[in-house]
Amino acid sequence: MTSPATPQNSKNPKISPATLEAATTSPGASGPSSTADDASELEIAADAASEATEIAAALAVEATEPEPEAGTGLVADPAGQFRAVNDNLLATAKLTGTLTLDTYENTLHTLLALEERVGTVSGLGWIGELTRAHVALVTSVSSPVFSAARQALQ
Repeated sequence: MTSPATPQNSKNPKISPATLEAATTSPGASGPSSTADDASELEIAADAASEATEIAAALAVEATEPEPEAGTGLVADPAGQFRAVNDNLLATAKLTGTLTLDTYENTLHTLLALEERVGTVSGLGWIGELTRAHVALVTSVSSPVFSAARQALQ
């Protein structure tokens, strides 16, 4: 996800895209992954969303810097400059909203998968059934909310 122009993430500088891909695609040793692995996946997702938001904001600021008229120090077209700032602000807000929504949805699915695994390995049948029912309820309620939010961001 990083390029030569992309600033390094100060919260987690040791994670590279190759490390992230290897961590997410490599199969576990035997059995379900641990809670620490799930927590690190959530932290990586949150860091990636934060980094993307910072990059989008930096690009929006760069794109909206006014170009003064030669020798006057004044902006040539203030109305055009205002429209450009407004358009960049809207584009940045949509991008940030989409990234936040994606991160929240992925985090929710990861937490629900963890909950279902915990319910399955608990050994008590009624706990497994309860967690499966809760996962189904949260999924059925959140899916329309996510699709409505994506529709609003378009």
